[in-house]
Amino acid sequence: MEQHALSRLTELLKEDSESKSEVNLLSAELMYLVQMAVDKTGNKKLSNAVAIGSVAYTVATVAKGFYKVYKKSKAPQYFTIKITEADQVFETVENWVMDALPEECQRSVFAHSTTIRGNDTPRRVRRRRFSGLPQSDSVPETEDGKRDRVAISYSFDGTIVQNLTIAGHEVEVYTVVPEKAASTSEGGRRSAWDSRAINIVCKSIEARNAVLDEIENQSQHLVDSQPRMYVSTRWGDWRRGSEIQPRSKSSVVLKEGQMNRILTHLNTFLDNKEAYRLADIPFRTGIMLYGEPGSGKSSTALAIANELKMNVYIVTLSSLTSDEALNDCFAQIPANSIIILEDIDVTAAVRERDADGDIQGVTMSGMLNVLDGFQSPPGVITIMTTNRLDVLDEAIKRPGRVDLMEELNYLDDFQLRGLCEYFMGLVPKDLPTVDPSHEISSADVMGVIRKHLPDFHNAEEDMVKFVENKILTKLEEQGKVENFTEV
Repeated sequence: MEQHALSRLTELLKEDSESKSEVNLLSAELMYLVQMAVDKTGNKKLSNAVAIGSVAYTVATVAKGFYKVYKKSKAPQYFTIKITEADQVFETVENWVMDALPEECQRSVFAHSTTIRGNDTPRRVRRRRFSGLPQSDSVPETEDGKRDRVAISYSFDGTIVQNLTIAGHEVEVYTVVPEKAASTSEGGRRSAWDSRAINIVCKSIEARNAVLDEIENQSQHLVDSQPRMYVSTRWGDWRRGSEIQPRSKSSVVLKEGQMNRILTHLNTFLDNKEAYRLADIPFRTGIMLYGEPGSGKSSTALAIANELKMNVYIVTLSSLTSDEALNDCFAQIPANSIIILEDIDVTAAVRERDADGDIQGVTMSGMLNVLDGFQSPPGVITIMTTNRLDVLDEAIKRPGRVDLMEELNYLDDFQLRGLCEYFMGLVPKDLPTVDPSHEISSADVMGVIRKHLPDFHNAEEDMVKFVENKILTKLEEQGKVENFTEV
C-alpha cells in the first residue's frame, strides 16, 4: 500500500497543476500511514513529533491555498479589444484613439508625401482617411508657373504603448504589425503581409464594455459613408483605393425597368441568406453585364455598389500571375462585398477551355473555382462585364455562376432623354428621336455634357447637333440621307 502511494505521488509530481488535488490527498494518506507505523513502535516522542508534523503540513497546505485565492482576487484582470485593419471600423478607431493623444505623445508617426504646386507650404496636419473628414493633402490653390514641391503630412502608427482615458476608463493602446516572411516561390510571388491591429487593453469588464460601446458610437458614420474600392495587384493581394464617388442609380439610365430588375434580383438574393443555408447552397450570386464599349457597364456596377452600400473589389484578370494569385484575391475578400471582373473577354482563361496548360496566368479551371464560390466568403456578389459575350466559354455563363444576364447596349430614346433630364435638367426641345441602330452610347452623351462643366444646361444646343450628326452618319451609311428630315 505504502509503495503504491509513493509511486503514484512521484508520477503526479511530474505532471501539471491539474493533478495537485490528487497529490494533496495522497500526501495526507502517506502522512497517516507514517503515523500509524510510528504508533506501532510504541515510541511516544516519535509519535508526537509525527503528529505535530502532520498538523503543521495540513495547516501550511490550507494557508497556501488561502494565499493563492487572496492573491488571485487582488490581481488585476485585463481584457483586450483587438481591431484588425481588415475590419471597416479600423480607420475610425485609429483616428479616434490617436486624436486623444497629445501631440507630444505622438512619438512614432508615418510620414506621407504629396506633390503641390507653387511655393506655399501647407499646414502639417495628421492625415485622416475616412469619409467626412478633410484630407491633409488639400492645399490652397496657387498661381501657375511656380515650382512644384513636396509636402509632408503624417499619421500616427501607434507602435508605442500609450495610456489613455477612453469612455471614462484608463486603458492602454498600441498597434501591432505581425511579421511574416516573404515567399520567393511561384516565380517570385510574394506573400501578403499580415494586417495591422489596434489593441486596447482594459483593466475591468466594465471598462471593456464601455470602450466597445464607445467604438460602436464612433463608428455610426459608416452607415452613411460611401463604399470603398479596392484593386487587385498581380500577386494576389489588394491595393486600397479611395471611397467610391457617390452616384445615384438614377444617374445610370438603363433601358426602361432594367435597373429595377437588376436591383430586385440582388436584394432578393441578400434577403434569403437563411434559405441558401438550409438548401446547402453557397451564398453567392453572379451577374453578367454585356454590350458595346461605352454603354455604361462599369458605371452600372458602381451605381449598384452605392445603392447596396457594399465595398467593391476590382479584379484585373489579365494582370494576375497564376490561379494561386486569383485564389488569394478571393480568399481575402470579406463577406458582403461586390467583386467586379471587368472586360473578361480579353482574358484567354474565359475563352480557351483546353489551353489551361499553355496559359501563363489565370486558367479556365482557376476561374471556375472562384466563380463556384469555393474561395469566396458568403454574401459576395460577382459582377462580370464584357464587350463580347459570344467569345466566352459556356461554362463561364452557366447558371449558378451567372444568375442574371443583362445587355447594356446603345441608347434608345428613353435613355437619351433620361440622361439629358438628369444631367442637364431638361430635354432639348428639338432633340431627335433615336434608337440603338443609331449607335449612340452613354459615353458619347456624357462627352458632350462634360464640355459644359459646370453649367450642364448650356449643353442643349450641342446635344441636338451631336445627335443629328450621329443619325445623319448612320443614314449615309445606309444610303437614306434623303429621309433624314422625316426622322
